[in-house]
Amino acid sequence: MRILLFAFTAFCLLAKPDPGLAQRVPDAKSNQAQLGSFWPVDAASKKWTLISALDRIKPQPRILMSVTNEPVGNGTFILWFSKPEFAQGYRNGERYRVCSQSRTAWLYFDSYINAPAGSPAVDRPVQSDKIIYTPAGGQAVDLLANGDYARCGGMGQPYLMWAVDGTYRIQVWGHMVRNPKFRWYWDATVSGPEYITTECSDPPRRESAIRVREAWWSNFHEVSGKWTLGSGGVSAAEMLPTGENILYGRTVWHGAHQIPYLMIGDPIGRPRWCVGAYLAR
Repeated sequence: MRILLFAFTAFCLLAKPDPGLAQRVPDAKSNQAQLGSFWPVDAASKKWTLISALDRIKPQPRILMSVTNEPVGNGTFILWFSKPEFAQGYRNGERYRVCSQSRTAWLYFDSYINAPAGSPAVDRPVQSDKIIYTPAGGQAVDLLANGDYARCGGMGQPYLMWAVDGTYRIQVWGHMVRNPKFRWYWDATVSGPEYITTECSDPPRRESAIRVREAWWSNFHEVSGKWTLGSGGVSAAEMLPTGENILYGRTVWHGAHQIPYLMIGDPIGRPRWCVGAYLAR
């Protein structure tokens, strides 16, 4: 999700997820697309790599990022990210789980993971302070006030709806559990599925994908906070985003065959990074 943005160095103890929060993946419905087609929930481990869209015609394009999924079981899994600029053997991870106990099933993002080579991995869990879900053409819903967040364990943050059936906006204000002074805000409009052409693959393929346009703010590196993706209004009194006047900073496509981060592009949808011919299935 935000692993490209997160470089958090404050010390925290290893936090193990509550096994009681693991959820059975919701049953499929024949007339509705489901997130399990796009995200590797309980899928076998595999690895895929992204290259620059400008390098797609080169015989050996430079790899910009590698992604590997690690199944944990019972609807929980980790995405591991590696980049050339990381120290040798170092990986960043993001832990996800499916929650089907709320009114609407969601894929939840629970924690960042730092995994230096030769050292134990350290979970850095997140918690939500305010969650607003707004379906296209509908009324905004407070997922804390209606009890859905509590039904999903009161930890992490809802990331993507399990049912893939239209457009919605999700806004989340939250903090790092071990260091509550570190705050963040994520704002995204999710749509799809839609068909896209993966120009970086050889040959190019036409794939179904979910489109996520997003903005991201945090005070991880500046006390007053900073927009790392996009921009928007910030309350001078609270020193937190207001959720208004949001301009998105990038677009991410999560592709069929359970390939999150199939492409990454600019806010208007022009691909910059995409999965190349190195896709391991």
